[in-house]
Amino acid sequence: MIRLVLDEDIPPRAAEIAQGLGLDMERWNQCRAGDNIKNKIIGSLALGKTLGIKELPGVFVNNKQINLTADIDINKLLTTFTTKSE
Repeated sequence: MIRLVLDEDIPPRAAEIAQGLGLDMERWNQCRAGDNIKNKIIGSLALGKTLGIKELPGVFVNNKQINLTADIDINKLLTTFTTKSE
């Protein structure tokens, strides 16, 4: 299940981690506080749901979703999807 992380869910150390990564803290705080970013995330989650994405990353080849949790041979899978039928 994919869950949206809102301000109240952000761990107290998140600011320390962001700062440690060298992020512009003023911009980071603006993004966290703004509805614009939250709305983009909500929109992306809605799109993912309509596409049937249940896990991340969602991988598609030729408009077919690949189940990454299955025991697969990725080389064989990609060859199958990319070889044209005659």
